[in-house]
Amino acid sequence: MLRDNPALAKLPVPLPDQSLATLSESPILLFGLTVHTAWGRFGEIQSTPGVARIPFLDRNVEMLLYAPHQENFEKAMWDSARAGPTKTHLSSLELMAAELATTPDQVKWWGSPIQNEAKSFLLAMKSLKMGDTRSIYFVNFGGWRGFQEGNPALLPYRVRLDLFDSEDRDYEIIISPKSGVGPSFSQAEVNAMVASLQPLPHN
Repeated sequence: MLRDNPALAKLPVPLPDQSLATLSESPILLFGLTVHTAWGRFGEIQSTPGVARIPFLDRNVEMLLYAPHQENFEKAMWDSARAGPTKTHLSSLELMAAELATTPDQVKWWGSPIQNEAKSFLLAMKSLKMGDTRSIYFVNFGGWRGFQEGNPALLPYRVRLDLFDSEDRDYEIIISPKSGVGPSFSQAEVNAMVASLQPLPHN
């Protein structure tokens, strides 16, 4: 039951640390983006059309960068059903924000069928994203808006980012230790990486 999942009661909060670390000068160029990080030299990038794995040589850190999602099945389902009580379409960012802002106690037995249908849909989508995530944060750096799941200072010492650009494209990034236990990167380093993201110029 969705009501029995404690992760669904969690709401996004501001990042506890919004500082920016110093970045390296060597950019990573992938999926139409240029990225700088604070983790120094990177090894051979293992890339497919949909995802790239970047291992860093000087730190116990690796990053997965996914190509922007071409299709958003959640948004397609929402728009098809127009499940919202106001019958409005939502952008991909707005839909994710609505999902993460929904909690089980918002589904009321005395609520209208339309409202409960919308909340139930949003909760089901939230359950797919949250898993056993212990924390979720708002992200807003360098023109990128979105959400971060996980805290680099807390188990399991990994973060997942959903970042939306000005055209509502969703870029997913996962940062984690390559091996071992314990924190291997900081929130300030994640923030600086997000702020560094820039689209490659069109030829």
